[in-house]
Amino acid sequence: MSKKLKIAAGVSGAAAASYFLIGNVFYGLFLTRQGTKIVTTLMPDHDEESSKVFRENPIIKEGLDWYNSSEKSRVETHTREGKLCHGILIKTPEESHKYVICCHGYTSKPSDMGSYGKEFAKRGFNVLFPVLNGHEDSETPLISMGWLDRLIVVAFANYIADSDPQAQIVLHGCSMGGATVMMATGEKMPANVKCCVEDCGYTSVWDEYSVQIKDYLHMSKFPMVTAADLVAKIYGGHGFKEASAINQLRKSVTPTLFIHGERDTFVPFWMLETNYNAAVCEKDKLAVPDATHSVSAFVHPEMYWEKIDSFVSKYVTD
Repeated sequence: MSKKLKIAAGVSGAAAASYFLIGNVFYGLFLTRQGTKIVTTLMPDHDEESSKVFRENPIIKEGLDWYNSSEKSRVETHTREGKLCHGILIKTPEESHKYVICCHGYTSKPSDMGSYGKEFAKRGFNVLFPVLNGHEDSETPLISMGWLDRLIVVAFANYIADSDPQAQIVLHGCSMGGATVMMATGEKMPANVKCCVEDCGYTSVWDEYSVQIKDYLHMSKFPMVTAADLVAKIYGGHGFKEASAINQLRKSVTPTLFIHGERDTFVPFWMLETNYNAAVCEKDKLAVPDATHSVSAFVHPEMYWEKIDSFVSKYVTD
């Protein structure tokens, strides 16, 4: 091999190693349980306005108090691939055949969905909070951003239907949880699943990370997202483009309500229309004015729950 060829090979090898290293760093920080602990500690707040709502809005504290004071049972089931799933079930004092599977967001946990659970419980729903991949006591340390989590939702829907054949199930999720339930609707689920309510879910993991890299980290999609996408395929078994709510909605038969804050830039507001237009199921949508990311239910609670009540009542009977 000539000297020039050796130099070229060395440069190519170094470039490939650097590319893979970039992907590993991104994946390790943003898509593993340990990495997100570092990121959430060191990175500046991406959305101070939303964070202020989370800190100060009384609805959130009331929801957490409800969650903590409610009688809870831990439930387990398995996905069709045999993966163990964990969840928390809060049942109504009186027997009810209405259930909601309420999915938390990225770096969140079931108790953070207490305000939503409290409202559904007031409406006579038993509330099941799944633990999504890479969060709390999940069996896997890897975060799948909704894609593999969709199988957890399907598994718990089957779990509920098997334990209560009369069950009427609603899917609900916020942010990553919203993407999760949208992705789940593209799968075969028991007829007990009556409808879905997604709140500020993204179109695909590829789209969402492309936005984050550009708007919040001020970096280019190449090489950060492309390298991380390669590493995700190696470690997680799927790429960012494969993890698509859009593709799942194109085969969904589950009636779905799409909700999004008009001032959301973290999961950009344009994703509402893209998701909505992709859905081939019965559908409706709500654009919430003045709402940044994940705060629609707290900025305009009456509007939020009136729309959910109107939609869900078409498919779930008392």
